[in-house]
Amino acid sequence: MRVAIVYTAKSDELEKGLAKDAARLMGNDVEIVSYQDLSALKESAVDGYVSSAPAARYAGLILQAIADGADKVLSTCCFMGDIVRALQPFADYAGVPVASIDEGMCRHAALECEGVALLFTSPIAGASVARTLDREGRLLRRGVKVVPVQATEVAGLAGDALAARFAECEDEALTDADGLVLAQPSMAGAAERLRELTGKRVYCATDEPFAALVG
Repeated sequence: MRVAIVYTAKSDELEKGLAKDAARLMGNDVEIVSYQDLSALKESAVDGYVSSAPAARYAGLILQAIADGADKVLSTCCFMGDIVRALQPFADYAGVPVASIDEGMCRHAALECEGVALLFTSPIAGASVARTLDREGRLLRRGVKVVPVQATEVAGLAGDALAARFAECEDEALTDADGLVLAQPSMAGAAERLRELTGKRVYCATDEPFAALVG
């Protein structure tokens, strides 16, 4: 089994966590190959949206992974969820499942919650994940109310301090919400502490990153 993982930004923690989860779900002999284009993320952040050039390059990585013989492809950049969605009909034709890392998270949130607060630091990621939440809710024939919340003043924060700031940002939005969705994989480190601080369900893409590929 060859699994391709496509990145823009990545950390050692994310890479190791995905490798561990892939082995748990697909066996210790799973082969993982990585593809990355950090510039696609940087350009999109500057532009304020995913323009044609970075979109094409990122799509090219996914198509290259398929051409290279991947059995499954996971996209880890929540900026690029719409690109993954656009490619999925072709991937189905090619016989290679392709998914975005946030699909399983959004499906579980839509299944378990009537309303969620969607927390993000990047508006591009927030908008993309909101569309995924809406799509997953419609597939489940459930209407999910999504309240988007941008976390600000988080530069330089980590650990409990970051979780506390996140909790401050989404406090009001969580009043009528059943759960909290963390839009970006980079926010995962705050998930457990947020569960303690808010008493709510907290959904993070790295909890079950391969859910859409093996479920």
